Amino acid sequence: MLAGPGGTPGKTSGGSDKVSAERKDGNTIVTIEGGRVDQLAVDGDTIVAAVFHDDKESLVTLDAKSGEETHRVALPGLTDAQGLQRTEQGWLVFSDEGAAFASSASKTAKKITLPGKLLAS
Repeated sequence: MLAGPGGTPGKTSGGSDKVSAERKDGNTIVTIEGGRVDQLAVDGDTIVAAVFHDDKESLVTLDAKSGEETHRVALPGLTDAQGLQRTEQGWLVFSDEGAAFASSASKTAKKITLPGKLLAS
């Protein structure tokens, strides 16, 4: 799986913030218009991406077959996801700013304050 900007490389504002996936030359490529993809994971027929656009991080799910976005939730307090971990209740997203838990069922996210800087995940 590969990721990259859908518009101007390095630009993380403007654009539509549309996240999509497509199959090309045997690879799945995830892009975001006017933003950046920070982390990727696959969960069955779902692609999960932590993306940054217009000064905010979001967790976006995509249908792996159609490449279309199916769900999005803002991740409070995060701007640079460095880890993405599946749990029984949802997704845990890590950065050196802290962590956030995104619940698939309730479609919400909650910031988790760490006692110090994240050293490993």
